[in-house]
Amino acid sequence: MSHKQNNHQDNATPRKDETMDGNAAVLDDVQEAFDEQNSVEDEENAIIDKQLSDIDALTQQLKDAEAQVEKEKKEYLFLMAEFDNFRKRTGKENQISSATHQRACSKDCSQSSTTSNADLRQARNSKIRLRSAKAWS
Repeated sequence: MSHKQNNHQDNATPRKDETMDGNAAVLDDVQEAFDEQNSVEDEENAIIDKQLSDIDALTQQLKDAEAQVEKEKKEYLFLMAEFDNFRKRTGKENQISSATHQRACSKDCSQSSTTSNADLRQARNSKIRLRSAKAWS
């Protein structure tokens, strides 16, 4: 082989040092890509963790609001029952009061009418006596 051919073969096949440097550069590129991918994944995981935390907070707020609504619903029903009992009790008291009042009025009216009848009889008797006295005079 000639010297020229030997030289050409040397250029065509990389030397051992060049191959190692090329592999190291590829390994560095791969490592850099891997680190970048891990960084992106870490950022995505941080975003997901924040969103999950927000969801947990909103879920807790919803549970608290539902508990508050349930508490106010029970209080409303209690107050409605109290008002219904008050309405029934005052209705009964009004009926009793009205019946008592009617009995009292009825008793007063009957006494008043008895008195009025007695007064009328007395007045009639007085007129009769007056007429009789005039007739005798």
